[in-house]
Amino acid sequence: VLTCEKLVELYQQRVLAFNDNAQPNGGLPIFGVLNLSTTALDQARELDTLYERDGGIGERYLHCMPVLLKDNYDTFDQPSTQGSYSMLGHTAGVDAESVAGLRAAGAVILGKANQDEFAFFTTGFSARAIQVSNPYNTQESPAGSSSGTGASLASNFALGGTGSDTCQSIRHPSSVNGLVGIRPSIGLISAHGIYPLAHARDTGGPMVRTVKAVSYT
Repeated sequence: VLTCEKLVELYQQRVLAFNDNAQPNGGLPIFGVLNLSTTALDQARELDTLYERDGGIGERYLHCMPVLLKDNYDTFDQPSTQGSYSMLGHTAGVDAESVAGLRAAGAVILGKANQDEFAFFTTGFSARAIQVSNPYNTQESPAGSSSGTGASLASNFALGGTGSDTCQSIRHPSSVNGLVGIRPSIGLISAHGIYPLAHARDTGGPMVRTVKAVSYT
């Protein structure tokens, strides 16, 4: 039986095996994941308890979906540094509204993904990551500023992730890393708790490897 706890452990092991190490084919490390959450396994155990209680996933439509957050999304239990050493030690103490929604839907916040520092570039560069690599060709750019999320999902470090987009920062890394990324219209997704490059243009959105069309008619 594959429990939520075991699934999260498998994703953690994959990150530890490949994120910071040179690739078996000689490629560069990915450096997509900035840090793994110290509470991810506790989250998974709670979901296993709920699954047993409810006899299934209940109303949790993202039950046990391991998710990586771009490092500009606030979480109550992890720092949010925007890819900068100048923000070390900053922990908001409260989830961004979109993160709270993910947790309520049953997602497991696996950790934080690297990003271009303060979302200011589009190449995957920051002081904390130095350079995120595109896993399909580590000599090529993963694009940005949601570079860590894009590279991590392409490396199967999580099932889904979040990005933030001022002008192309979800769409560009999704494109070059073979993902599906959605930039919602401004105002459709709460920006509360997401550190922006530009308040007037930034919006958060999802990034995943695959999507499925569902008809409700």
